[in-house]
Amino acid sequence: MGQLAPRTWFELASAGALAVLGSIPDDDWDKPGLGDWTVRELAAHTMRAWSTVVDYLDEPLPVGDLLEASTYFVKALAQPGVHEGVLERARTEAQELENPVTYARARAAAALGRVAEEPDDRLVPSRFGPLALSEYLKTRAFELTVHGLDLARATGVRVPEELATSVSPAAEVAVQIASVRRDDRAVLLALTGREPLPDHFSVLG
Repeated sequence: MGQLAPRTWFELASAGALAVLGSIPDDDWDKPGLGDWTVRELAAHTMRAWSTVVDYLDEPLPVGDLLEASTYFVKALAQPGVHEGVLERARTEAQELENPVTYARARAAAALGRVAEEPDDRLVPSRFGPLALSEYLKTRAFELTVHGLDLARATGVRVPEELATSVSPAAEVAVQIASVRRDDRAVLLALTGREPLPDHFSVLG
């Protein structure tokens, strides 16, 4: 995964996402954020990248075949109604965000503190199968990077250095997801200028 260890990437992506959230103007929280999402709803969803770390590490140790970050995403996104469910949950959680920045800082601090207590090979449960902590941190850092950029684009906030540094490993995970989905040929041809990607193509679709 490039030159960044998963733990380092998670720390950088956390710092970058927090910097973006802390720079969002007060009047922008209920403006459009991404598709049907408001900025506040997108922020609420982004914060789950921290809260799920704490929640999952507090559960009993799992058993089963280990997933990689890419296969975790493919399994998660294959669930029926996943996108509608994620949006509904974000809208519910957004109603609690009277002060999104304070809430985000608390969640990030809790997650980073909890991660510091665990080794990279500690098993983490998920609804789709267990992962080593190092792999699960990739999924969280990926979410923080992508949605940190989403929030910056929606609000015109400058992309901080930590988030810019997180783009390369996030792109690597995106390519790995495409490979698991068997979309790697389309991605290769597009990146080498042979063919355009299909309309509305997304490895997260």
